[in-house]
Amino acid sequence: MLTVWQKTKAFVGKYWQLLLGTAAVIFLLVRQAFLLDQHEDVLENEVETNKKLVEIRTEYNAKIEKAETEAAMAHDDAELEIKKKEVQELKAARDAAIAREKDNNSVSGDELADRFGDTFGAEVVGANDENE
Repeated sequence: MLTVWQKTKAFVGKYWQLLLGTAAVIFLLVRQAFLLDQHEDVLENEVETNKKLVEIRTEYNAKIEKAETEAAMAHDDAELEIKKKEVQELKAARDAAIAREKDNNSVSGDELADRFGDTFGAEVVGANDENE
């Protein structure tokens, strides 16, 4: 009777090409499975990275929009304060002009001439002064 070793040797001798081809196919299938697994890992990593990038961009755009809105509101508030101050100053200047006009209407022409001269640092010569 043939031993197991002899039977195996005879089988391998007879079908060695078929066994070698089968081993090559199995090796290629295992190699392809590993490559596919690596590619899948890379694709999953890229998808996660892109999700994080989109999230970061969204947060950044929201912060920029919020900052722009706050800056616009601060600008509008400052502009409103400036306009209020300008209106108050114009009202005060108008009131002062009206008061000066009333005051100027209540005095004589010579007094007005003296005031005008004092304002511009000029010496006013009146009609009476010319004859002297």
